[in-house]
Amino acid sequence: MYAYVIDRQYYNSITRDNLELIRALNNEIYLLKAKQEQNSHLQADFTSKNRPLALELKEAKDDVQKLQKDLENYEKQKASLKHARASLVMLEEQFKDLSVTHGALKTKYGKTQAERDRLYNTFESTVLGKKSLFIILFSCIFLFFLS
Repeated sequence: MYAYVIDRQYYNSITRDNLELIRALNNEIYLLKAKQEQNSHLQADFTSKNRPLALELKEAKDDVQKLQKDLENYEKQKASLKHARASLVMLEEQFKDLSVTHGALKTKYGKTQAERDRLYNTFESTVLGKKSLFIILFSCIFLFFLS
């Protein structure tokens, strides 16, 4: 009977330990479910808070991308402006040279016109002189044949 009591105590001890273990595990399951419920609420809160932040992040990324493109365009425009300024300086020098040449040609043109007018007047006076001489000569010949 003594062995029976020892076996019984042994099995009761195992049963008691198993029941304690079951209670502890049930309590742990209850705590984990509560924690899961709490975490679900936290996740929902974070998700709702994350939506506007995600939109702001997307807008910020779009702005950064746009600004990078603007920076590229700025660099291109800056190089283009530098080239345009160099061209402007070159064209201004050409304009200056052409202005000097134009002035010289204008002066030469004025002198040429004056020379032309002088030659034309000389030509007219010579032609008129020859014409009057021809008329006089023709008149003399005509009178000679008439007489």
